[in-house]
Amino acid sequence: MFALRYQMKPCGAAIVYSKKQIQMSEICQTIKTLRQQRHWSQQEMASKVGITLPAFSRIENNVTEITFTRAKKIARVLGISLAALFNHGEEPAPVTSRTIRASRSKLKLREKEVLTIQRKLIEMYGLLKDHAETAR
Repeated sequence: MFALRYQMKPCGAAIVYSKKQIQMSEICQTIKTLRQQRHWSQQEMASKVGITLPAFSRIENNVTEITFTRAKKIARVLGISLAALFNHGEEPAPVTSRTIRASRSKLKLREKEVLTIQRKLIEMYGLLKDHAETAR
């Protein structure tokens, strides 16, 4: 899994970005799609990124590792953010006070659920402990 580390693994390795699991093959496909939308050949793209054609081809075909630095450069060449590269070429929605409030509300609900589960576990532990003592 990937959490903005320096090496992204190829061949189906998963990346965690913005609470979504992204397959490396999806990122490679995004690179290919965006390159094709710009009507650039692999050679043109490789030149813009500053790597050889075989190196770029291996990245686009998910055959080799892509470094974090290279992913940033590819995103820059494509004119998108790194976040968009991980999001099928689409820029993520901006964070607003409304989304923050909604996230806080969801977090409070989850905290209540966790407390309820903790209470139930403590209660079950007590019951198991009592049962174990009476069984002796």
